[in-house]
Amino acid sequence: GLLGEALDLIKSMPMEPNDVVWGALLAACRTHKNDEMAAYAAERITGLHCERTGIHVLLSNIYASAGKWTDVARVRLQMKEKGARKVPGSSSIEVKGITHEFTSGDESHPEMTRIALMLREMNCRLRDAGHVPDLTNVLLDVDEKEKEFLLGRHSEKLAIAFGLIGTSHRMPIRVVKNLRMCSDCHSFAKLVSKIYDREIVVRDNNRFHFFQQGLCSCNDYW
Repeated sequence: GLLGEALDLIKSMPMEPNDVVWGALLAACRTHKNDEMAAYAAERITGLHCERTGIHVLLSNIYASAGKWTDVARVRLQMKEKGARKVPGSSSIEVKGITHEFTSGDESHPEMTRIALMLREMNCRLRDAGHVPDLTNVLLDVDEKEKEFLLGRHSEKLAIAFGLIGTSHRMPIRVVKNLRMCSDCHSFAKLVSKIYDREIVVRDNNRFHFFQQGLCSCNDYW
């Protein structure tokens, strides 16, 4: 959590820091919930004339986690003015030679009844293991019950649940996601890998995550 030291290091670099460097700091600010430094890093990226929608989305996520809904609205308005939009989260998984795609909040899959039952079982077992849903990942100003429901329908959770249903015991579950995993889905996947004794691989838009026995290859930095 040495964000100040990280910023000093960036400022002392002999070359001009690029968007990747500032993006790494921005991601660290999300992990350590430092919205002021996150805003600074986002401004530096914008100053490089690098229009990356993911940067604005990540910044709005950080503000939402801090309950700063006015700042969330401001960032979203900036995105709208620039013609950018938040892409819905989607995850794909191949089961028995067929690729299935899930979108966050979508319940149109023909096996949705079984998936919902599996998710209910998974959530019960995770809760017994001490997991508490991180509701700060829901970027809507709604009550906690609604936040928990929305969080439970994130695309990678749907895909992982379907993987547990459709594959044999101990067979690895491999998921590809178009966006960065949120912190709750990351914790969820770690615990599922341990409780269900499954290797889970998630390729999000930032890196590969190899979940096994409650741990992730990224060491919780992504």
